[in-house]
Amino acid sequence: MGDRSPSAKNGRAGERPLNVQVAVRCRPPNAKERLEPHFNIVQCDENAGQVTTPGTCGVVRKAAAATGEKTYSFDYVFGPTSTQKQVYDTVCSRAVDEVLEGFNCTIFAYGPTGTGKTHTMEGGKDEKNSNQGDERHSGLIPRSVKQIFTRLRRSNQENSVRVSHLELYNEHITDLLSFSDEAEKLRIYDDDKTGTFVMGLAETTVEDESQVFQILQRSAKKRITAETEMNKYSSRSHSIFTITVHSKVTSSDG
Repeated sequence: MGDRSPSAKNGRAGERPLNVQVAVRCRPPNAKERLEPHFNIVQCDENAGQVTTPGTCGVVRKAAAATGEKTYSFDYVFGPTSTQKQVYDTVCSRAVDEVLEGFNCTIFAYGPTGTGKTHTMEGGKDEKNSNQGDERHSGLIPRSVKQIFTRLRRSNQENSVRVSHLELYNEHITDLLSFSDEAEKLRIYDDDKTGTFVMGLAETTVEDESQVFQILQRSAKKRITAETEMNKYSSRSHSIFTITVHSKVTSSDG
């Protein structure tokens, strides 16, 4: 699910420490699958945080009895009927709070093409205004942006927010916020003070969530996607969207 650094802080009362946790989301059949003889073989127990799969490999016939079932436990499990808001409130909202307290947090989606990573992180591609805070379809990124700016507007601190967006495709890094159409050779470096960073990656200062949504729309047009038989919005490429928040606290003596 993500990590928080440093990890010495033990979180709020009654909550588990936010270090590294794993959440699994099992999507429902899509429109195409519903027209074909497909059926679910995965059982999700959200309360117990467990996913059960049949032990038989390959195609499982509807009439065949599942043998050798295996059950896997995770920190959180979301079944096919789970909502975007449910996922965000459970796995992301608390991490955003930690970011605004000065910790580095990461939320990433991992899985094969067609499993719903883009829908979870950004919102549905065919859903109008999904990146602009639609309460039903909005993904983790736009919801995080709204939460960040809502909190910052309520604070009395001096704040600045910068964003960057890159894509990894065939081991090549592309700056999705660069206005240049020419290929740039960007490289990843490790620094003892700043940590891992990409030399030459553009960072854009934003004043509110609407500017972030405009940037996301612009970068989406530049992003390379490979069409496959499984899903026209393929995830052969991987994108990393980073939000950096700087807060300045002024004491009573200035």
